[in-house]
Amino acid sequence: MKFINTLIALVLVAALGGVLFYLNKHPKEMPSDSAVPKKKLFSFQADQVKSFSIEAPGQTATTIRKTGDQKWEVTSPAGVPANNSLIQSFVDGLPKMEYTPVDSETPSSLADYGLDRPQKTLKFELTSGQPLTLLIGGDNPGGYAKYAMFSSTPGLFLLDSLDTKDLVDKTLFDLRDKRVLPVAVDKAKQVQLKFEFTPASAAELERAKKLGLSVKPPKIGFTRQPNNNWEVTDPAVRTDYGNTNYFVTILNGGIMKSVEAENAKSLGAYGLDRPAIRADVTAEDGSAHSLLIGRKKEAKPGDNKEGESKSDENLGYYAKNSDSPAIFTINQSVYDQLNQDLDNYRNRFLFDFENANARRIEIQGPTGDLRFDRKGEDWFKADGKTKADASKISALLDEIHSMRVQHYTEDKPGHFAEYGLDKPWLNVKITFGEQNKEETVIFGQKNKKFYAARQDSPSVYEMPASAPESLQTKLKELSS
Repeated sequence: MKFINTLIALVLVAALGGVLFYLNKHPKEMPSDSAVPKKKLFSFQADQVKSFSIEAPGQTATTIRKTGDQKWEVTSPAGVPANNSLIQSFVDGLPKMEYTPVDSETPSSLADYGLDRPQKTLKFELTSGQPLTLLIGGDNPGGYAKYAMFSSTPGLFLLDSLDTKDLVDKTLFDLRDKRVLPVAVDKAKQVQLKFEFTPASAAELERAKKLGLSVKPPKIGFTRQPNNNWEVTDPAVRTDYGNTNYFVTILNGGIMKSVEAENAKSLGAYGLDRPAIRADVTAEDGSAHSLLIGRKKEAKPGDNKEGESKSDENLGYYAKNSDSPAIFTINQSVYDQLNQDLDNYRNRFLFDFENANARRIEIQGPTGDLRFDRKGEDWFKADGKTKADASKISALLDEIHSMRVQHYTEDKPGHFAEYGLDKPWLNVKITFGEQNKEETVIFGQKNKKFYAARQDSPSVYEMPASAPESLQTKLKELSS
């Protein structure tokens, strides 16, 4: 009987030892930092890394090599621009990473830890000439860390999923230059947008004009000015610099949403053989760069993550630039900005002056000829002696300055007569600013519509139909 009790006790002790051994290797709860001492994962320093590679099942194998001081090149796959700052940040973080020891010996069954087929393999080439390979396997039972080992030294350890996230999760996409155009667009000389569509017939253009509809031209050209504002120069029209500058900001800051193919065999599959939109950029150094926009990406099972909208807008549009063979996608917001009509970039105001800097007003209109000159804070009539009512002049200036274009009717020269502008109803000339700049706008009426044109431009603008009545009231007040 005593022998049986002793045997039972030994079995229990052995079982308890096995449980403790298992829990030591497979903890179910995250241990505190003080409970499990950590060790430095790498013994090298950041400046000792000559190159490194990342391999993972289902992902493109990546090799990145140092080419200079904090300069890197993606050597495989070819043609992928590197993001130097992100790569250097990744390398700088390597010497700071730590691991938690599990076993000083390499386990006999790597499959138990997901190391027979690693989830990720990182290989480092060091200045010492010693290669180093890190294998990352599956999650531990607690799910807070991954098993890992070096191929050249014995031992099994854990990499904390949070502390070493930068190492465990890093992919080629994270380290590449994800700009849709890898050039400083905001410092470029010119940007030209070209649109692929079936040109409208003459009858369709005429109908659109009569209805006041926007008509997209086959191309829109922008040129950076000495003050860094972007002006619409093709066609040459008055520019809303707020909108053109915003367009360049979006193009300059646009990033890839995803990479669909590193080197596609056919552009046609993505609608890039005949791109809907093409942006050609002439950089500051004169080099040429292009961005092609193809068709919208189609939704497929698994494209939307849990909690995301099922809208196709989340998928973006296929795109490609001239600096890389990769096919990628761009966000809907970038596409929408590139797909704007010309009218979006046009100035909707007729005048450039501000009320405070106006110096002279010259008017020819239904109430006769008028002229007013500013001296200090006072306004004087044409004789230079008689004071004018400053509040009434201010009201007129506010009225004409705030008038907004309703429709951009015509841009070709020689069409003023069609809109009553060959014999203007009203002619307003403003002298303003320290350099006495001048701008003249003429107004005409035709077929119950009210039109305007600047003297320095062939463009004709349709204005609010109520504007003549309001203008005439203020002119009569000034004439009295």
